[in-house]
Amino acid sequence: MVYHALFPALYGILGYMLYHGLDLTGTVFFVLLGIFGAVGELGNEIRDLEKDRYERKNTVVMMGERAAFSLTMALMVTAFVIIGIFSCIVPGFFWILPFLPPGLFLISPVFKAMKEPGYREKFVDAINFRAIALAVVMLAVYGTLRFTGYV
Repeated sequence: MVYHALFPALYGILGYMLYHGLDLTGTVFFVLLGIFGAVGELGNEIRDLEKDRYERKNTVVMMGERAAFSLTMALMVTAFVIIGIFSCIVPGFFWILPFLPPGLFLISPVFKAMKEPGYREKFVDAINFRAIALAVVMLAVYGTLRFTGYV
């Protein structure tokens, strides 16, 4: 789990630091990449639990499925809280705030998979699809705001 959290976070912060010194934005970027890396791995481990249970010991096998679902949702909520606070205190990031409520729809597949065992095979794909759709809309809004001089 630590590897899957650190891998994207370290690559992201190294890329960030090529162009800018470490600051609050870089630190938040590092933390969020780590959180979402861990969330992605937890999702994969939950989805593959039945196979992994007999082959290896990973985080979900060790902590249990229900606790892993709770940890996944807690990490996602933590990420959205960090994004919300960061957007409020750092100038130029206010435009992210309207995307926080739709971002919460990324949590609903996790909750649904926890309640419906048959959905566990699909919930990672649902999260990925929703996250990509949200990122595309955010990129379009940011591009428009940047092009028009608002950001």
